Amino acid sequence: MKLGSAIPWALLLSTATLISTGWGLDYRACGGRLTDDYGTIVTYKGPKTECVWTLQVDPKYKLLVSIPTLNLTCGKEYVEVLEGPPGSKSLGKFCEGLNILIRGSSAMTVKYKRDSGHPASPYEIIFLRDSQG
Repeated sequence: MKLGSAIPWALLLSTATLISTGWGLDYRACGGRLTDDYGTIVTYKGPKTECVWTLQVDPKYKLLVSIPTLNLTCGKEYVEVLEGPPGSKSLGKFCEGLNILIRGSSAMTVKYKRDSGHPASPYEIIFLRDSQG
């Protein structure tokens, strides 16, 4: 492999931590812009205390965000879902719950925030393009 062709791959691999699973991609990095039709955002355990993921699909579709089980330390950490890009209207802040399902537009934002010094609790946030658009 020539050095010139290796550099783009190295840059791509350094921008986010992805793990391919049977169902889609697991995103373990703290935030980013995600344009896949589906995937899973999983617990970020690094030093950052706020992670923001911007989800975007083709404008003719809508997005579904599903949180099967959420058991965060209320008062110290939460997940927030926004209708659109960062700064948009909040569709809810959650620290606990079962089968949380939120349907939004073709662009949504998911934010995880925790207090400094508080360890991250496990979470799994599934997003997918709604085929019923």
